[in-house]
Amino acid sequence: MKHHDPEQISLYLDGELDDADRARIEAHFAACEACRRTRDAFAAVGDRVRAGAPPADRVAARRALREILARVREPLWRRSVPVPVPALAALVAALAVAVVLLAAGRREPARAPAPPAAGASATAGLDPSRFDRGNRLEIYVARHERGEVAP
Repeated sequence: MKHHDPEQISLYLDGELDDADRARIEAHFAACEACRRTRDAFAAVGDRVRAGAPPADRVAARRALREILARVREPLWRRSVPVPVPALAALVAALAVAVVLLAAGRREPARAPAPPAAGASATAGLDPSRFDRGNRLEIYVARHERGEVAP
């Protein structure tokens, strides 16, 4: 025998099933002890919920609604935001580090070297540290001397 879904049993207790489904599930309850226990457990929970619910006081509900609607909320930009002291200290320290790093990063841009004077060697104005990786300076000087690279 196939047991019914707990949702179907809940719908049965709420009276939301049509007559055919209601008759089918009642016939099943007559034959199935497990489904009857589930139905009784659902019914007991429903009874406890209904017993604990306070009676509706319409006057008090309206008054509470009026009070809620009458409250004027302060605009977001005027509200105070609580910030923990350690978080504020960390923020100030981070800003100080950022200012120091930005100030250190502002250096005067390197000026382009002046062109070599007439009659001076092509390598006179070169900084060898810029070219001396893998004998690049030697290659550069040799190409200048052969006239392959325009000065």
